Amino acid sequence: MLLEKRTIQPPNGGQSVIRPLEVAEVPTSTRLMTVYVPAFVISGGVHLILVVVMLFTNLLQDQLLIAKPADVFTAAEVNDAEKKPEAELTNQDLGLDPELEAAVEVMREEEKLVENIVSTEPIGLADALLLDANQSQSVGPALDLSVTTGTSGQEKPDGSAMIGMVCNTSSLATPGMRGRSGSDKLQLVKDRGGNTESEASVAKGLTWLARKQIKDGSNKGYWEYDTADGKEHNYKIAATGMALLPFLAAGETHKSGKKYREVVARGVEWLSSQVSLDGSMVKKVGISTPYSHAIGTVALCEAVGMTKDPSLKQIATRAVNFIINTQAGDGSWGYGMSRASEGDTSIVGWMVQALKSADIAEIRFDKAKAYKAITGFLNKVQEDSGAAYGYRTPGNSPTLTSVGLLSRQYTGWTPAHPALQKGVKRLTELSRQLPATKPATVNRVPINMYTFYYATQVIHFYDGPEWKAFNPKMRDSLIGWQNKSGDKNLDGSWAPDGSHIGGQCGRLGTTCMCLLTLEVYYRHLPLYKRSSAGGIVELDR
Repeated sequence: MLLEKRTIQPPNGGQSVIRPLEVAEVPTSTRLMTVYVPAFVISGGVHLILVVVMLFTNLLQDQLLIAKPADVFTAAEVNDAEKKPEAELTNQDLGLDPELEAAVEVMREEEKLVENIVSTEPIGLADALLLDANQSQSVGPALDLSVTTGTSGQEKPDGSAMIGMVCNTSSLATPGMRGRSGSDKLQLVKDRGGNTESEASVAKGLTWLARKQIKDGSNKGYWEYDTADGKEHNYKIAATGMALLPFLAAGETHKSGKKYREVVARGVEWLSSQVSLDGSMVKKVGISTPYSHAIGTVALCEAVGMTKDPSLKQIATRAVNFIINTQAGDGSWGYGMSRASEGDTSIVGWMVQALKSADIAEIRFDKAKAYKAITGFLNKVQEDSGAAYGYRTPGNSPTLTSVGLLSRQYTGWTPAHPALQKGVKRLTELSRQLPATKPATVNRVPINMYTFYYATQVIHFYDGPEWKAFNPKMRDSLIGWQNKSGDKNLDGSWAPDGSHIGGQCGRLGTTCMCLLTLEVYYRHLPLYKRSSAGGIVELDR
């Protein structure tokens, strides 16, 4: 306590009084801060303390994030991941000349068509990588097949799983799909007979296909076949599955892609929503019933094989099990989609493709039992010891022979089999229908694309002189027949062929068949392992 004397002057001139006043004693530290230390020094000290506290808080948060499991995601993180396309698939793909018409701006065609779905960037490198014989023959480093996945996908109100909620991948997942991206793809195009022109043709075709996707809700999209009578609405499942396949073959998935990730994501989401709890993808009765299920299943399985999306794998597995559960006693599948409904070689061909895609995607099913039954059916419809095939009885149809031989290859035959050798030689003769030089664009594809889609695969797997004789004419014919008019409704597509595909599936179906034929170099890896002398050793997969 301090005493201070103060003189008080009373009113009316009275005598001054001196009184002691009590004043609280100021501590030494207070006097130091208030008297001797400048204000700016105090302010600086306070701010320094705040900075230290903030740094400590951030460090603590970082440590918590590091401790957080890699497969745990918040809702906000999941939403952000869904909005942003992932990194490019491993190495870069074969490039295209930036001046090629493949990189065109896509405009809206009608109210229900998807808007702004295609960027103006080419799929591959900005500068074209020409397929020069002097380029290195090295395939390059192995693709990164690692996959980061989280918890199972959330369920929708109808009980089906949400696609790709927490699955995250930046590479092609299963070994059977690794040819669709990066240096492996480039090498396969070079080695198997593709070229820059064929890849440019594929790019233009994908641009046209993307324009044709139709919105169905906020995150779904489907395709329809266009026939002479207008839109064929009953075949949406088959059309959507068939349209997705060329994108998947080009390395685009619902998880990652250089240009069409959103297009594929909408298509996969729509297609998966058509799979019922029993696995059936058929909701409408019609002649296309088994085809729709088979083609849709091929697309779902290929998407699974390229991403290992766990939610989508569950849905695709149901679709595959439906195929297994509806196989008839003779090994075929019929239009009734039941064990009591026997079918034909054409349906069997698509079902075999679906099962092979499931096998590559590592979806489990009783393969030995299913393939044994298929072999029994093929034996029933074969002719000339298996070199030719009919519809439901022995025959020698070029189309069904192509289907039958591909089914034989997938179920175990190798090029050492005499019947396969004989059949391939006959199919190679089909190349006589193709022009010797690249033709001009035509109003209608002059060949049966259904036949050539299958024949190309058979001869490609068989390889050898037959493939070298067949491929250049097939490739250049398709490049020449592609529409290059500049009309946004037609440019990049192929006119309907004059056979089954053109009549039933229109321009969309024909375009899909042509694209898949041009993508055969990397869509399908070789089936057979060969010795250094070129002889067949065994099935590769």
